[in-house]
Amino acid sequence: MKTILILITGLLCGTCYLIAESPEQFFIQGNEAYQQDDYTASIDQYTQALQEQASVALLYNLGNAYFKNNQPGYAVLSYSQALFLDPMDADARANLAFVREAEGLKAPPVSQLREYSQKLNINTWAWLLTASFWIMVFLFVFQNLFSWQGMVSYSLITLFALCICLSFVGLWGYHLDRNLGVVLGKESPLKVAPTDKSPVITYLFPGTIAVALKSAEDFLLVKTAEGREGWIDKDGFAKIYDPS
Repeated sequence: MKTILILITGLLCGTCYLIAESPEQFFIQGNEAYQQDDYTASIDQYTQALQEQASVALLYNLGNAYFKNNQPGYAVLSYSQALFLDPMDADARANLAFVREAEGLKAPPVSQLREYSQKLNINTWAWLLTASFWIMVFLFVFQNLFSWQGMVSYSLITLFALCICLSFVGLWGYHLDRNLGVVLGKESPLKVAPTDKSPVITYLFPGTIAVALKSAEDFLLVKTAEGREGWIDKDGFAKIYDPS
């Protein structure tokens, strides 16, 4: 009987621990720390919640905490990742623009393809592509089962084929930006070669957007929106479309 009571007590304690350490609890504790101006503790709580589950609200609050903690590179990264989850989130977009203006950073040029792909998030594009494909297949295979045939059925098949093409274009825009990232460190040196003693081309400010081209040991070859290309320390750069 005593052994059973010990086991039950252990299970209850374990359950309480899991509840206390849930992402929601980390999020709440992060908000409380933020309201007390303890931005370091707030970042720690938000980061722990992020390890369990990413959300727009979490990344948005994390960006706010990073900016208040004088870490603009990480703030730009967090807001950008929030917009990856929801490209139409007005608050994240506004704060991203505010941080860039405050830090003297230029927003990277947005191509028509990127502007189109960001109308929806990547999961929605994938869902539309999959749903349109299977509906088109169903209509094509079983069109004889319906009273309406001929022009109506072919028109519907054409419509969903068009949806497939549009969804693919949206996904392709995200694919092209898969290596887009943010410079995190303060005045990160952009070097000629992937070595510690390599000459420095220039210094990149935190929050600068660049594309990672390839890696070599502890360095990444990146290219900025202005066309500057060089090697940067891996630890000072993070991809936007990789919230993990």
